[in-house]
Amino acid sequence: MYLRYTPDGGDIQEWTVQLGRFRSQEIEQIERITGLDYGTEFKSRLLKGNGKARRALLWTLQRRDHPRIKFEDVDFADDELTLVMDRAELEETREMLATVAMPDDERAMAYAMLERQISEAPEPPGKANTGNAESATG
Repeated sequence: MYLRYTPDGGDIQEWTVQLGRFRSQEIEQIERITGLDYGTEFKSRLLKGNGKARRALLWTLQRRDHPRIKFEDVDFADDELTLVMDRAELEETREMLATVAMPDDERAMAYAMLERQISEAPEPPGKANTGNAESATG
């Protein structure tokens, strides 16, 4: 997945994010800042769009280049930060959808939405050139 930060009046920043590849110190900082268990709550809430989880992710990635930045200094408008799932992640989600109990009409709508997202999604890291993306697989 990719995290894209487009601050108003600033340069676009983009990171490749592999949640399973964060170092233990970063994980512990995220847990301390958010109060969420990284392995379950943080990842789930991040994917659901939780504001504090998104802010903690941006802070963690920015600290790699700016170690003195404080969590309190990270502030963004909702539309300035976008988490984009890559094609492989969306295909995995589509496969998992088959195991979720839901009415057939809802499943059909979910499949249709996922198919549209898959057709527009970027390739996974290493599969295609991501342009000016900065690596954050750390």
